[in-house]
Amino acid sequence: MVLLGEVGGSEEYLVADAIADGRITKPVVAWCCGTAAEAFDYAVQFGHAGARARGGDETAGAKNCALAKAGAHVPRSFDEYGDLIAKVYKALVDGGVIVPAKEPDAPTLPEDFDVLKKRGVV
Repeated sequence: MVLLGEVGGSEEYLVADAIADGRITKPVVAWCCGTAAEAFDYAVQFGHAGARARGGDETAGAKNCALAKAGAHVPRSFDEYGDLIAKVYKALVDGGVIVPAKEPDAPTLPEDFDVLKKRGVV
């Protein structure tokens, strides 16, 4: 499972609790965006909905620490997020937990009506 959280709110702590108490048993790779907000000494609005930390527990750094403490795989930075997802996936494949399946062929898309009309097909 992958989780991409953000600064503000507390929903990520619900996931951390579920990992810690065993309700979530699958590996979780998690990152909470907004760690840069902690570099400012004033409230900075982040995220698509203007998320901001209203206290220390709502910072991205605090959430990342809680997720890591609960047992989630948390990278050192967002730049490492994709690599960590690949590493965890590879470990699951190598350990036989996941057996990759062949991707199905992409379906043939119908041709555009105007194109068919110009060619005299319809």
